[in-house]
Amino acid sequence: MNAYIFPLIMSSVTFGIVPILDSKGLSTALDTFTDERYYYASRILASGILLTISSILFAFFLGFKKGLKKKIETKTFMYLIATALINAIGFFYYMDAIYKSPAININVIIGTGLTLFTSILLAYLFLNQPINLKMKLSLTLVVIGVLLTLYFSN
Repeated sequence: MNAYIFPLIMSSVTFGIVPILDSKGLSTALDTFTDERYYYASRILASGILLTISSILFAFFLGFKKGLKKKIETKTFMYLIATALINAIGFFYYMDAIYKSPAININVIIGTGLTLFTSILLAYLFLNQPINLKMKLSLTLVVIGVLLTLYFSN
């Protein structure tokens, strides 16, 4: 088995668990908070703190200083900042979708399906990544699955 398969499976499993925990957290939020927005603010704050700590630990154990060839270039730094900012914006919209959604499985299916579709399409457009016949078939199935989920969820 390739070395990247296990981490990808674990990533998918953990990202699949998060919406369920968010849904459970929201259902109990009014027992603790006067408004759901305080739950969101607490969740975002906790995520930011834990992500910062885990990122520092990951960089430390990976040997971040040893991996640097030279000073980080401005262009590289700007990509790092842009990625973090866009990720944060996506996180806010994800939380908003969970708040407004009638069922958590809709968010998971649509969110992951459209994320896959968007990633492959943008990689094709901006990074010149090829899309072969199997990928086109897979993307078609993803779009059909998302549309069916939307249709039958009403």
